[in-house]
Amino acid sequence: SARSQGVPERAGALLRRALAEPPEPALRATVLRELGATELTLLDGAAAAHLGEALAAERDPAQRAEIAVELGFAHYTAGSHGDAVDVLLATIEEVESDPRLREQRLRLEGVLALAGRYDLRTETRVRGRVARLAAGLAGETPGERLVRAVAASESPGETAAELARATELAAWSLDAPRPWPDPTAGVGEAAMFLHAGRPAAAAEVVERIVAQAAREGSQIRYAMGLATRGVVALDVGDLRTAEAELATALDALAEARAERMARTTVAFHAMALAERGALDRAEAALEQHGLTGAVPEQMLFNPLLFMRGQLRLAQRRAVEAEADFRELGRRHERWEMTRPSPPWRSACALALIAQGEPAQARVLAAAELPLARRWDTPKAIAYTTRALALADADGDGDARIDGLTAAVALLDGTPWRLDRARARVDLGGALRRAGQRRAAREALAL
Repeated sequence: SARSQGVPERAGALLRRALAEPPEPALRATVLRELGATELTLLDGAAAAHLGEALAAERDPAQRAEIAVELGFAHYTAGSHGDAVDVLLATIEEVESDPRLREQRLRLEGVLALAGRYDLRTETRVRGRVARLAAGLAGETPGERLVRAVAASESPGETAAELARATELAAWSLDAPRPWPDPTAGVGEAAMFLHAGRPAAAAEVVERIVAQAAREGSQIRYAMGLATRGVVALDVGDLRTAEAELATALDALAEARAERMARTTVAFHAMALAERGALDRAEAALEQHGLTGAVPEQMLFNPLLFMRGQLRLAQRRAVEAEADFRELGRRHERWEMTRPSPPWRSACALALIAQGEPAQARVLAAAELPLARRWDTPKAIAYTTRALALADADGDGDARIDGLTAAVALLDGTPWRLDRARARVDLGGALRRAGQRRAAREALAL
């Protein structure tokens, strides 16, 4: 009743009381599972421990499979990808020979693919597994649709349009329950729409997240909705909205003690601060959350590397910026990700230019340009075109002006106002240095 009224904290307190009484042995696994699932909706780190106890106490194979799905996802949300893979693989072995448990096995495979692929230490253990399974499925049952959707998101293709289609076809819509409690549902889809250059589609997902949070009374879900709204605003250069929404989200996550989600959100908040010139506040935000050094080799932290690299560039710490961008590139290569979003090669080129190494910068930007053209979004192509123009090593002012003019043309009429402003500033500077002052004023005035 407490959960249905949107107060999972109260439900957790009641279930902990029930567990302490204690319940009859036959009910212990049920109480433990309900408590663990409730804690999972709160992103409480105790969820995995209670679900693990529930799994150990349960003897029914079907129930064990259902608990293992939730336990695997609990380990995943806590960043314990190896534990998630271990328990899911072990449970799959238990059920795979029983045709009556086919749906349970498919759900286990779906969460296994998610939990395993987002950490470089476990990615090789699950690589290709869900794709092979999905190839023989028609999508006739919820479990089949889940596996097909997870497989589609794992290998969405080499163009932004293909990624957008894979995201649209996700089996778990926000209007249908997932087979595990997930207060972050929809956040990943919004992020993929941004990578695909569809900020309007991302914004629609955000509003559905916020509306659902209001219906459920979920503080965590509301915080994730605000954080994602801030990320969308940052993507299109609405810096005031981005800073406000991300700051509010961080306060809500802190109140909910969702530290891991806060650590990923703070990178975007720091970037919004940096873009508005508050470099000291941005640095302090990273320091507060212990994000100035090495970060886990998990995909969840990839945006942090890119955002921190951009902050280092703004701070004129180009060597450190280059290190962050190259580390992101190393991780992309390990995950076999070729998409130019985020454009780590061109960003690294800007760091090299700042170090007086335009020739090296041009090599990196030139390598990314065909990837950006294949990805086929104005933002990706313009970012790389701009970097390539700025890396013009032969001093040909006309070539630089032509490249920057092309970048501006790509961004004119698009929602990416901050990227457009940067390109125009660079173009105005190049025109001024070439003695074309009237043209420079025109570029800078718009």
